[in-house]
Amino acid sequence: MFKTTISAVNYEYCRERITGFLLIYSTFFIHLVEGSEDAISKHLSILLESPDHSECVGEMKILIQMSSVLKRLCPEWMICHGTPAKLLTPLDENESVANTAQILYTCLRQTYESIKIFNRRNYDLHDVRKSSVSLEPRCDKKTRNTSLSPRDGSTPSTSSHDEDEYRQHLPAMELIEALVESPYTQKLENYYE
Repeated sequence: MFKTTISAVNYEYCRERITGFLLIYSTFFIHLVEGSEDAISKHLSILLESPDHSECVGEMKILIQMSSVLKRLCPEWMICHGTPAKLLTPLDENESVANTAQILYTCLRQTYESIKIFNRRNYDLHDVRKSSVSLEPRCDKKTRNTSLSPRDGSTPSTSSHDEDEYRQHLPAMELIEALVESPYTQKLENYYE
């Protein structure tokens, strides 16, 4: 669904391509979208106006919106399927603006760190083994399950440590759940209106 809308916008509606990062967990996702205001607006309108998309996605909240960003985080649009580590300590149940801001900061910092790590290292795509993180090729290629391994020709390791090398950088599911449930984060359809 996201791949289809991103491809449609990039092909038909804009001179500046949309890039970004879609991080998918079993029950939540984070979608960082980069592009011109017009391109992002068209992408959101396609998502929000299609009843099929609304049913598949459920409730969407906008966590942050920035204008006039000088440099993109993602050179292309990519999908990452992940299984994050669980939080060792429970979240503070105090629903305050300050608490929500701290959770948002942590979640965004970890998302940005994951993107930087994936971009910084030189990767080749291999079939999924037991990794907690996998990347799919960009939107104009055939979808398949893939995982990350070094491009230096070495064989992917099967040790538990190497398989979950990136897990520590993924935002914990509890953080995302807290942001979705927070009364201080705005629903996407309310923001878009």
